[in-house]
Amino acid sequence: MATDLTDEIELIRKEIRAITRRRQKLTSSLLSSTRIQKRLNKHRRNDSTSRLKDKSHIPASTETAETALTNLYRLTSTATTFPFADPSPSQSPLKLPGVRIDICDPLSGQYAAPSPYYLLFRRNRHDHLSIYRHTIPAFVDLRELEDAFLGRPASEGQDENESDESEVREGEHKQDLHGLVRQVRKSLVAWTLRKSSIKKVQDELGLSAEEDVRGSRESTVDDLTQSMATKQIRHEHGITSVAPTAFDCRYVGIHWDDGRVARIKVADSGEIEVCVMQGNEGRLRAAERVLMAEGGRLEDLGGKLSDLIRENGGKRTEV
Repeated sequence: MATDLTDEIELIRKEIRAITRRRQKLTSSLLSSTRIQKRLNKHRRNDSTSRLKDKSHIPASTETAETALTNLYRLTSTATTFPFADPSPSQSPLKLPGVRIDICDPLSGQYAAPSPYYLLFRRNRHDHLSIYRHTIPAFVDLRELEDAFLGRPASEGQDENESDESEVREGEHKQDLHGLVRQVRKSLVAWTLRKSSIKKVQDELGLSAEEDVRGSRESTVDDLTQSMATKQIRHEHGITSVAPTAFDCRYVGIHWDDGRVARIKVADSGEIEVCVMQGNEGRLRAAERVLMAEGGRLEDLGGKLSDLIRENGGKRTEV
């Protein structure tokens, strides 16, 4: 009985294989037929024509020539303009100018979060531009930049004589939208470089790696090996933290496990402007000179801190 059932199953498998081979042969014959090829080409042309007429069939992810050109502008100039309409019913339906600023981190080669940033402008009755909405961080003084590049717009509460005088003043002050955007972008790029440089120093000193391993619930063999290497690096330089003291990353604090503390002020160019280092016995000017030597830059701080160990013969307690 079992033998008969096995024979029937094998027979059915042979029939399935034969039908599959026949289907493949018929498919090849049909696709190679001239008549079938003509009908397929005609169907493709009709389908593409209908898609061009009805643009709702075009996927949103499909890059048109205009989209590709816009992306190219964003990649090369990093500051692009676009029109927008205020959704408020009390505002004019006219299109207003907006600016998008994309910031790329040169150290990582990726766009820096939370990029992109937006500046939205509006016009008053004298056609005077002013900042309406924005997503720029608070440490960028937009009010000061607006006064410097766009000038103060006329107040709505002015009488006719004061309004006429303000129009004359606005005419004398030429608004510089390009200058405003250029200065805002400069501040954002400098901030991004400072954040990236601090992250680079943390990675070089093994501080970031240690936090990642410590924060994970499951540790693999590679994680444990990396943690041991991190502890060895930390044992050599004795640094417990390298972190900004404020959101703008203009001041950086460094702490050692023996009580030493350093404060560094960083310029927009990335150079270290001021360095003050204190120990248990007072100010450590020799260490300050090492960190400031050769036009010290923030991204080179990891190597400078290693120089402190080498100059002291490997000792960490004195500098």
